[in-house]
Amino acid sequence: MTAVGPTEKLFAYGSLLDPALRRRLLGRTVTTLPARLSGFERRRARHCYLVKRRGGAVEGLVLANLDGCELERLDAYEEVPRLYRRRRCKVVAPGARRAIPCWVYLAAPALLAALARKRGPRPTKAPAGPPLGRRQVSSGLAGKPAPDASRSPGETGGRAEPRARFGAGHVRVRP
Repeated sequence: MTAVGPTEKLFAYGSLLDPALRRRLLGRTVTTLPARLSGFERRRARHCYLVKRRGGAVEGLVLANLDGCELERLDAYEEVPRLYRRRRCKVVAPGARRAIPCWVYLAAPALLAALARKRGPRPTKAPAGPPLGRRQVSSGLAGKPAPDASRSPGETGGRAEPRARFGAGHVRVRP
C-alpha cells in the first residue's frame, strides 16, 4: 500500500494485541487505546480474522500515531494482499463521543476461500425422493461404506481417513 500521513491509526484484534510483538515489528512502543469494532465477529483458524455479523462486536486496541513506513511493515507481517487487506473502518473507544476512523485488516478472498474449503460444503436440503441408506449418507458415495470414526485404522480393514497435510487449525492459502 502507499505511504500515508504520520498519524494513522490501526485497529488490532489478533496477534498485534501483543506489545512485545508490536515492539519487535515497529522498533518502538506504540500508544494504544481500547476500542470496539461493531458489525463483525472475530474467528480463528491459524490466524484471527473477522467476518461480518449483524449485532456482532470485536474488542481490540487502536494503535495510534503510525506512519506510512510502519503501516507497510505491518502489511508485510499480515501478508497483505495474500491473507489480509487493509481497509478503513470506524471504531468506538470507551467513553468516546465520536467514532475513531482507522485501518483494520480484513481477510482477503483467498483466505476466506481456504477457510471455506477446510470447513467443507455447507449443509443443504436433502434431495426429494426416497431416503438414502446409511452407507450412502455417511460416505457421500453410493454403495461404499463410510469409515467408522470410533474404530482405529486397524479395525477398519487397514483403511484410514487421509490426514490433513498441515497441522490442525492450519489453513493453506493458494497463491
